Amino acid sequence: MRAPMSSSGSKTVQEVDLKHEFGAVNTVLFCAMLGLCVTVGYLLKRYKFYYLPESAAVILLGAIMGSITSAINPNPEEMSFLKFQPEVFFFVLLPPIIFEAGYTLNKKGFFSNFTTILMFAVVGTLVSTFIVGLFMYAIAAGGIIPLQNHSPLEALLFGALISAVDPVATLAIMGAKEINCDPLLYSLIFGESVLNDAVAIVLFRTIQGMLPTSPGAATPAFDFGTVVSVLGQFFYVSVGSVAVGILCGLLCSLLFRKTKLPEYPKYEITTLIITAFGSYAVAEAITMSGIMALFFTGITLSHYNFYNLSKDSQTSSTYVFEAVASLSETIVFAYLGTTIFSAKHKYDILMVIFALFACLLGRALNTFPLSWLANLKRKVKIPMNMQIVIWFAGLRGAVAFALALTLTTTNAQYITTTTLCIVLFTTFVCGGLTEPLLGRMGMKRSSRRGSSGDVTHSLLGVGDEASSGAMSVPLPKSRARGGFHGWFKNIDTKYLKPIFGGERVGTKREPGLRGVNFSDEGNVFDDRRTQLKTIQRNNADTRGPPYDPPLSPANKSPEETIDDSAI
Repeated sequence: MRAPMSSSGSKTVQEVDLKHEFGAVNTVLFCAMLGLCVTVGYLLKRYKFYYLPESAAVILLGAIMGSITSAINPNPEEMSFLKFQPEVFFFVLLPPIIFEAGYTLNKKGFFSNFTTILMFAVVGTLVSTFIVGLFMYAIAAGGIIPLQNHSPLEALLFGALISAVDPVATLAIMGAKEINCDPLLYSLIFGESVLNDAVAIVLFRTIQGMLPTSPGAATPAFDFGTVVSVLGQFFYVSVGSVAVGILCGLLCSLLFRKTKLPEYPKYEITTLIITAFGSYAVAEAITMSGIMALFFTGITLSHYNFYNLSKDSQTSSTYVFEAVASLSETIVFAYLGTTIFSAKHKYDILMVIFALFACLLGRALNTFPLSWLANLKRKVKIPMNMQIVIWFAGLRGAVAFALALTLTTTNAQYITTTTLCIVLFTTFVCGGLTEPLLGRMGMKRSSRRGSSGDVTHSLLGVGDEASSGAMSVPLPKSRARGGFHGWFKNIDTKYLKPIFGGERVGTKREPGLRGVNFSDEGNVFDDRRTQLKTIQRNNADTRGPPYDPPLSPANKSPEETIDDSAI
C-alpha cells in the first residue's frame, strides 16, 4: 500500500500513519522471508540435500517473494524496497561477511599455501579480466553483442566485475563433515575467494577511473601504456589497503592492551564492531580497497587482540560475528532473488551465452597454467583432478552483481542482466553439481588419512563436540621454520606480541584446535572438559587465551591443512 501525498505537498497525520504502516508491513514480510530462508537452510543441511545449495534456495525464495509482490502490488515504492541497493550492500551487508572471514580464518592453512593462493587470487584475476574482456570486445567488434566496439574499456569493466568469484555454495558443501573434503582443496578455494573479491573490485575501479568523465568527452586510447597504468594503480591500491587494515588492527589491539576495556565485555565487542566498520570506511574514503583492508584487520585482531579480550568476549565475539555474517549473506542472496522481478532488465541471449563461455575459458586459462607453475616448487602437488574442481568452483555472486549496478556506460543494463544470469547459472548449476563432482574426482576421503599421508586423530574424543564434526588434525610436529616465516615469527614473538598482545609461551594456538595445550601438562587426547581445565590453569591471568576463536563451519577444513608453502 502506498501512502498518497496531499496536493499542497505537506504530509497529513493520515499520510504519516499510512507510511508508517507501509514500513511495518514490509518489515514483517521481510522478517518472515528471512525466517523461511533460515528454516529451508536448516532442512537442507539436516537432510543432506546437496543438489540445492543453501544460497540457491535463498535466491529461489527471494524470487518467489518478488514475483508475488510484483503481481499483487507493483507500485514503484514497493518495487524500490525489493531492489538490490549497491551502497547498502557495500557499506552495510558486505563488511560483516569480510570481517568474519578474516577473524575466524584458519591462518595456518591460509599462510602455509599463501604463495599459491596469492597467485590464484591476483594473477588469476588479472588473467581472467583480460581474457573475458578482450574476448567480449572481439565479439562486440563484429556487432554481435551490445557492447562498445570502439574501445575495449567497457568490455574490460565487464571482465573485471565478472571475475569476482563467490563460491559460497561450493564452500558450504565442501565444509560439511559428511563430505570429508580434501583439506588442501578447501584451503586453496577459500583462500582464493577471500582475496579475489578485493582484487576484482580494485581492478574494476581502476579501469572505471579511465572512462570519460562527461558524456561528450572522448574515450581515451587503450594501448600498452594504459595497461601499465592500470597494473601500477592496482598494485598501489592493494599494498595501501593491506597497510591500512593492519594499522587499524594494531591500533585496536594496542587500545585493549593498554586499557582496562576487557573488564567491560559489552564495550569490547562494540569496539571491535566499530573498528571493523571504521577500517572499511577509512580505506574507502582514501580511495583504497575497503574489503582488503577489512580482511587484514580481522586477521590482525585475531592474531593479537583475541588474547587481550576477557574470557567471555573471547567466546561471544566469534559467535556474534559469525551470526551477523550469516544473516548478511542470507539478506544478500534474498535480495538477489527479489531483484529478478523488481528491476527492469535488458537482455541479449547471445551476450549471455558468449559471456558464460568467456567466464569458463578465462577460469580455465588461469587455473590450469597457474597450478602448473605452483607445482614447480610445491612439495605436495596440486593434482589434475583437484585443478578441475578448482576450475569448476568459480561461482559468481553478489559482488559481481553489485559492481554491475554501479556502471554508467551505454550498455550498463545489458551488462547487469547478463551478470545476473551468470550468477544464477553458476549458483544453481555449478553449486548443485559440486557434491557429485567431488565424488567423481576423488576429492571425498573415506579414510582418516590426510592428503600428506599423516594418520590423523580426533582431539575431542568424547562429549558433544566429538560428534559435532569437530576438526581432526595431524599430530603437531616440532620443526624450525626458516625464511620469511622464521624471521617474522622471531620479530613477532620478541617485539610485536609484548606490545599488541598474543598467545602465551607454552600454549600452541592452532585454528580449529581452540588453543589445545601441547605442553607436558596437557594431553591432546583428553576430553574437552579436561582440556579446558588444563588450559585455564596454565593461563590463569584474565588476558590468557582459554581457547582459539571457533571456526565457522564454512571456514574450517576437515583437518589441518598441509604446510606446503611455495615460499
